Amino acid sequence: MVAAASPSLQESLTRPLILCGGSLLCGIRARAVTTALALAALTLSLAGCEKAEPADLVLVNAAIYTLDDADSRATAIALRDGRILATGSDAVITAAYSGPVRDLGGQMVLPGFHDAHAHPIGGGLQRRRCDLAPHESVDAIVAAVARCAAALPPGAWLQGGGWDLSLFPEARADKALLDAVAPDRPVFLRGADGHSAWVNSMALSAAGITADTPNPPLGIIERDAAGEPLGTLR
Repeated sequence: MVAAASPSLQESLTRPLILCGGSLLCGIRARAVTTALALAALTLSLAGCEKAEPADLVLVNAAIYTLDDADSRATAIALRDGRILATGSDAVITAAYSGPVRDLGGQMVLPGFHDAHAHPIGGGLQRRRCDLAPHESVDAIVAAVARCAAALPPGAWLQGGGWDLSLFPEARADKALLDAVAPDRPVFLRGADGHSAWVNSMALSAAGITADTPNPPLGIIERDAAGEPLGTLR
C-alpha cells in the first residue's frame, strides 16, 4: 500500500474550499489552517538551509570580560585568524558559528595584555610624588618640577619620575635645569625606563658624587665636557 503524498504549498493554496456542514466560514478556516501549516514547514525548511559562519575556535561556558563601553559579559566567543568574530551566549554563538568547540568550565577570558610587565609599587609611589609621565616636552617637565618643589616644605627631598628620556639630547638630562627651579632642595627623578635618574646639584652633593667619583659597577655617571657629573645617573 502506497501512502498518499502530502499536498504541496501550491496545491494547498489552490485547492477548492472544503465546506464543513455546508458552512462557508468553516471552509475558510480550514484553508487558513492548511496554509499556515504549509508556510511554517517552508520556514523551517529554509532555516535549516542556512549555514553557520566558519570559525577556527568557539569557546563556550566561559566568563568573558569584553571591556566594551557597556562593561558587558558573555559566555561564548567565536575566533578566526586571531580575531574575535563575536561574543554572546552559548546558544547564539554556537548557532551562528561552526568550528571546534572548547568548554572552558566557567574559566575567565580576558582581552590580551600588551604590557610585558609592571612595577605596581614603584608606579603607585610615582603617582603620589612628582609624576612627570604626562608631559611631552622638556619645558613642560621643568615646569611640573617647579610646581612640585613649591608644594614641599623647605629643604625636603623632591622625588618623582616618569620623564621621557627621548626628549633630551642623547637621553642626557642636565642638572642645571633642575637647579634653576629647585636650587634649595635635593631632587631625584627616575626616568621612564626605570634605569636612569635625573638629579640636581644638591642631590649629587648629598650622595658624594663629584668629578673624581668613578662609575659604579654596571653603572654610569653621565658627565659634561669638563668631566663634571651632568646630572644623569644610570
